[in-house]
Amino acid sequence: MNAYTIAEQLYSMAKNGEDGTIRIDGGTLPQTGYYVGGEAPSFIVDSLDNLDRGELGWWVGNNSATYYGVWVDSASTERKVYIDAVTHMNTKAVAVLLGKSRGELAIWDIANMREIDVCRNKD
Repeated sequence: MNAYTIAEQLYSMAKNGEDGTIRIDGGTLPQTGYYVGGEAPSFIVDSLDNLDRGELGWWVGNNSATYYGVWVDSASTERKVYIDAVTHMNTKAVAVLLGKSRGELAIWDIANMREIDVCRNKD
């Protein structure tokens, strides 16, 4: 997929309230392991009304990653929308360390479909 197609898919997911991850080649997503954001600086918007496809396309085009994720920080009062270039890791310990080193709030446990808070050291 090109940057515009990826941006369109991420935009649609965000607008439809769908948290999730896409793979740039359209291939099958991993069923186990952990997604860790922070492969590039996040694309963050404070409101879906401010989400711009052109800006998102530019961001995708300037941040090469195999996976991109969309999620809403439900713990924040603003419910910020985050679009991240993410890394897939196989082991939890390594994923947590990577998340902490990148300053991430959380990582995603794929098999258990749950967020693991790494900044407050809870899981």
